[in-house]
Amino acid sequence: MDWLAWGTLRSATEMRTNLKDRIRRRVKQHPAVFNEFIDHVLDRDDKKVLVCPANEFVLGGLKLEWTEALVASRVACILFEGNLDVTGMLSNESLSGGPMLIVDGDLHCGALDKGGAYLLVLGDLICEGVVLCEYNDGVLRVGGAVQAQALISLDQDVYVEGGVQCPYLDWEDDLRAAMVDEAFDLENDPEAVTPDGDRIRQRLRAGAPILRDATPEAAAPSR
Repeated sequence: MDWLAWGTLRSATEMRTNLKDRIRRRVKQHPAVFNEFIDHVLDRDDKKVLVCPANEFVLGGLKLEWTEALVASRVACILFEGNLDVTGMLSNESLSGGPMLIVDGDLHCGALDKGGAYLLVLGDLICEGVVLCEYNDGVLRVGGAVQAQALISLDQDVYVEGGVQCPYLDWEDDLRAAMVDEAFDLENDPEAVTPDGDRIRQRLRAGAPILRDATPEAAAPSR
């Protein structure tokens, strides 16, 4: 997609304080755990923030990956000034990075596959399916609550200020009872208790179940 056609480029110098003000207005308890990534990502004045309009609706999926145009334009961060609604999957397949995405509102999506990018949602994260966060290069910060079928963290830094209102499945726990066998690499390790991110990702794209018991109570409420 042509990200640059979606918004306006602003300088890091102009936007650092603007972004921290947005965080301060919405995140009341621990804004510092959000602000640290503003300083880290916008560490040079020649970097840019792509500012996109509020209340955007995307029919289908949305890929959060580096493109030649974003790199050439020095875009380090993409800001949506209000809610973002993606009917399909918001995907960041690269485990090594991607542009930082900030949503100054609620993020609604059909599913979320997040690798190495930084994702800061200042409102609620509401996902009809599963939220997958994989690998320690990436970060998830949510100022509100998370509502989903499940929030799965495979060695990723996750902080949710408003509470996780769904099963939280952490890679350090034994997840065999919570997830289907097909989410594990049982061929190579029959005793595996940590799911395989690639297998989860494949099942997400195929619309196949990931949880053993995706009960209505565990699902995100319809919007």
